[in-house]
Amino acid sequence: MSRTLLAAGVLQLAALVTPAARVRIVGGLAFYRVPTAGVALAVLGALTLAVALRPRGWWRWLPSALATAVLAVLYWRLVRAPSATFIDPLLRHAVHPSWGFAPMAAAVLLGLVGAALARRDSARHEAGTIGA
Repeated sequence: MSRTLLAAGVLQLAALVTPAARVRIVGGLAFYRVPTAGVALAVLGALTLAVALRPRGWWRWLPSALATAVLAVLYWRLVRAPSATFIDPLLRHAVHPSWGFAPMAAAVLLGLVGAALARRDSARHEAGTIGA
């Protein structure tokens, strides 16, 4: 079990309540309220927790890599095309990315570090069991 990946999954799920965007009329818009990205980040946070139980193989990188991609697309969408319609020039003045990207990015970065540390720990574990 990887404690670093476990912490990353818990932090990612906790960061879902931080604001992803600041909307002039509505106020803060939490990650879990963003239509597609909220669900994707929640699922990837849960997947990070599941991977933390057995962090072996290439798939230990998958949740954090996908969460990085989702965050990048979400940030781009909030900055460039909030609704993906002809109203975007108006919405760009009303919708802005918020400070919540910092804790979410930190959780995803911790997941990437955890995946790298899990490789080192599993290699050390395998080296110890081969000679036994």
